[in-house]
Amino acid sequence: MTLLVLPAILIAAGGVIEGNPDMTKYGTLISCALLTLIVSGVIAHTSRHRPSAIRTRVWNGAPATVIEHSTVVFCLVGLLMATGSALFLTAAGDVFLRGGGGATVVVGVVFTGIGLLGASFIPFIAIGRLQRGRLVLTSELVHQRGWSLESTLDWDSIVAARPAVLTNWVVMLLGHPAARWERTTTVPRGFGWDALPATPVIEVYCHKHAVDPVLLYRLLQFYVEHPEYRGELGTDVALERARSNRY
Repeated sequence: MTLLVLPAILIAAGGVIEGNPDMTKYGTLISCALLTLIVSGVIAHTSRHRPSAIRTRVWNGAPATVIEHSTVVFCLVGLLMATGSALFLTAAGDVFLRGGGGATVVVGVVFTGIGLLGASFIPFIAIGRLQRGRLVLTSELVHQRGWSLESTLDWDSIVAARPAVLTNWVVMLLGHPAARWERTTTVPRGFGWDALPATPVIEVYCHKHAVDPVLLYRLLQFYVEHPEYRGELGTDVALERARSNRY
């Protein structure tokens, strides 16, 4: 990505020097999109730990330990969608304004579709369908509010916590095949940024949380394997255990 972004910046600078608005416009848009992609990748694959991301709150009338998603990651993805959308919609506008044959129209339609798909991120945030998300742990259940899904499993339905790699580091809370599993998506099919698994499982993507992935895995594994300690969830005891990494 770095090898691609440097020529894009030079093209934008050349457009300014030569007075070529197209070079300036596309060089700037491409370099902004690539730079956002680079930063998003670095953040997503860097272990981060913010103790305040684990906190106590009341959820549906019950005390809960809540592990918040990272605001930085969510905003970077939103920025990436916005810059990518601007690039494709600008290109589509130029295609239609300058005319051409049937193939040109097809290209313009494709660019418009891609641009609108990326642009949908913003209105979905505005109406609350896309959210930063969190993982909620009560003494009875685990509730995941992903960016575009909600998923709930009782602790007794979870048979194991397993680490995995699905493009990024993930903690899989594997449910029993016959588990009572409540799940729903918050955006129409095709617009989602989270995919619901086919079987009862909660996929905790570590890069979306501002918590060290190893700590996150050990925390979840501890409460899966030690039901006698689940009663402390939603109390200061659970917070202190997380801060001191006593698992």
